[in-house]
Amino acid sequence: MVESIPEKDQFLIAYPNYVLRETVTYPNGGVSHFYDDGVDMVIIDDEICSCRDGEQIFPLYTDHR
Repeated sequence: MVESIPEKDQFLIAYPNYVLRETVTYPNGGVSHFYDDGVDMVIIDDEICSCRDGEQIFPLYTDHR
């Protein structure tokens, strides 16, 4: 299990039944934090991708056939 300091981890303060299980750091400097409560898992990503204000993170494409 990954150690976490609850005072510095806002997610654990809001959801104390979740435990930080793993933190993954990517080559681009992004980080993913994996939490679970024994049933559900939550993944919180920091700096994985960037976008400008007002820009869609994932563009919506529709196929009109």
